[in-house]
Amino acid sequence: MENVNAVNAAATARLVGWQADRAKERGAEKLSCVLEWVYRWGYASASTLVLASGAQDRSYTQRLVRKGLIRPVPTTRCPTTREIYVLSRAGLDQARAAYSEYIDYPELDTRRINQANVRHNLLAQREVLARLPAYQGWMSDRDFGQNLADSKRPDGGLVDDQGRITGLEIELSGKWARRLDQLSIRIVASLAQEKLSKFIVLCATEAMAARYRGALRDGHEIQKWEQVGESKFVKRGKWPPIPPEIAGKINIEVLAT
Repeated sequence: MENVNAVNAAATARLVGWQADRAKERGAEKLSCVLEWVYRWGYASASTLVLASGAQDRSYTQRLVRKGLIRPVPTTRCPTTREIYVLSRAGLDQARAAYSEYIDYPELDTRRINQANVRHNLLAQREVLARLPAYQGWMSDRDFGQNLADSKRPDGGLVDDQGRITGLEIELSGKWARRLDQLSIRIVASLAQEKLSKFIVLCATEAMAARYRGALRDGHEIQKWEQVGESKFVKRGKWPPIPPEIAGKINIEVLAT
């Protein structure tokens, strides 16, 4: 009986040790995911970091603040979020050590954050996270770099198991006339050039979504514009009709409230 008890005790000790080691591994994986998220997006909200980490409690963000890895920055023009979080110098060093690509990180100087774009960028992060379970990977806007310079650089992206990229575009205020035409042809170009396999445009209202569906519908001829002065544009014919194989890769949706 003593031998059996000793064996059971040893097995229990090994199990506890394995569980502790596995918990440390999961904690390190969680931290790596969060630091990479902030590194590649520039900043994030507390709720986004909790979702990105898979943490079960909302105190996770504050624990990272206390560890000196991220720091809060008050927002001035975002009605939905009072503060965002950027990497500290220590957090940036740790993120760069773990990530395979070097990314410029201007947010160390928080004065360089464009406060007018915070809500827009946080919505892009939210939509990427919401769709991520159906994909193998994700991309931030800055991950695209200049590879889409002649077409539409999305606000975020999702990567499937074949490496194909679906672009996400957030439209809050909406575009009209020339600006909508220019957006539309750049979306078409990104798909025609096979830089992206699909494009999802997320609009603030149903009315806006209906207008965008018309602008990107099968067979629509997008207006061409030519710049003839510093801020003057004139119409110059039309682009060829949007082919059905391109129109079929564009989804226009309404942002969830």
